[in-house]
Amino acid sequence: MRPANAFSLAAFALLTLSLLACGSETAREDGDAVTFSDAGDAFEDGTSGDAGSTEAMAPSRLAAGYMHTCWLNEQQEIDCWGLGIDSGVTEDEYGFDFDQAIPPEGIFEQVVSGAHYSCALSAEGQTTCWGIGSDPDAVEENTYGFDQDQAIPPDTPFTQLTAGALFACGLAADGIECWGEPELSSAVEEALTGDLVQLTAGWSHACGLTEAGRILCGGLGSNASSNEGEEDFDQGIAPAGTDFIHVSAGANHTCGLHQDGSIECWGLGSDASADEGAEDFDQAVPPATGSFTRLAAGLGHTCAIRDDATVTCWGMGSDLETLENQQADANQAVPLDGTFKDLESGALHTCGVRTDGTVVCWGWNGYAQSDPAQVNPGDECARLPASDFDRYQCSFLCQTGCRSGEACFVGQNPQVGLVTTCSAEGSGMQGEPCSSEGTCAAGFGCSSSPRGTACAKYCRPSSEDFPGCDAEAECVQQGDGFGICE
Repeated sequence: MRPANAFSLAAFALLTLSLLACGSETAREDGDAVTFSDAGDAFEDGTSGDAGSTEAMAPSRLAAGYMHTCWLNEQQEIDCWGLGIDSGVTEDEYGFDFDQAIPPEGIFEQVVSGAHYSCALSAEGQTTCWGIGSDPDAVEENTYGFDQDQAIPPDTPFTQLTAGALFACGLAADGIECWGEPELSSAVEEALTGDLVQLTAGWSHACGLTEAGRILCGGLGSNASSNEGEEDFDQGIAPAGTDFIHVSAGANHTCGLHQDGSIECWGLGSDASADEGAEDFDQAVPPATGSFTRLAAGLGHTCAIRDDATVTCWGMGSDLETLENQQADANQAVPLDGTFKDLESGALHTCGVRTDGTVVCWGWNGYAQSDPAQVNPGDECARLPASDFDRYQCSFLCQTGCRSGEACFVGQNPQVGLVTTCSAEGSGMQGEPCSSEGTCAAGFGCSSSPRGTACAKYCRPSSEDFPGCDAEAECVQQGDGFGICE
């Protein structure tokens, strides 16, 4: 079934592409990871989540929406970053700022994110949501059909949550209960029955893992005998079997993890030999070999943790050297190096918790959703908000948001305006001649002056903010909140 008043994924995809093309840039978060204080194990039951485990895998401590990300830290408090982080300030001209990155205070057991909202579960089983769909008396403006009251949860005590784009669900003592878009909520409730141990939601479908290891799905694409429209890819028709230990729903595809560590996917992008349309990036064609321990499905890509704790991804944005799509390829399927214990994918980005407790992200960073240092910098660098720029990819002052070997630069683009971009890092230091930004080292830009063109250190005009200039130099303001040392 497809709800009559629901905003379609195809329409959202087109809008997302316009955002990438016109207002924001991709992100390449580097190895300068953020360490959240005493970040603990990703699995609350104390297990490692190894393939072959018969116990239910604990929910991720990460929650990735479309333009924001949240994280449940070891203190059981929620940190969020990305769009909607500044109350009272309009951070987005397209109307997607709903304060979705301003979490409630308190102690929580789980956090989940839908398109432009999040929900958190307390130790007492009570649910709190924020972002779009949180006002029952108003249709929030410029929502393109997103306001379905999905951020108004019931009072029912839950043990687990999941969030789709237009609806959310909770696992209660007597079964599943959903809220938000009515038709989707009802369809999911009818389909997901029995002893469920895990929930996951995509754009317009949701799936549950039973205690016996079977996957059940409901919502769009769950009826094999009917065609429910252009977004029906059978994403809600799970394969038979009772040996699954984990399931992850992407926008219009789903992947399940078998006890032997192999992955099976279905829905959009599941046939490598067929072209299923503009949103087909083979996101449901997993690696044929290898053993895995955790899954994270996004809009057009999927990532998984291998049994050696490294991450592999497939689908849109899987090749650093090849631009698979001029607008939507954000390298979201090119994971960072290192070993991981937790993983979660948003629309065009993925975040993970490394085994040492650091949180890193990769993919689209147009609203700083892939830069956890925005809220937990782990340094004294004074960051500027992503909304200060016409196109944002990284922090040039603090040098976060780029991959290893790259540096972040700021400049004026004649067609766009003030932009920050990642480029190959050079070696030029203060006062050394330069021909382009890539000639200079990280933290330095190529600047022209009456004395010539040379590398100059980025700085904050305020003497109290870092980064500053050396004693013999002065910070000359170049824009709102930043300058270069001369």
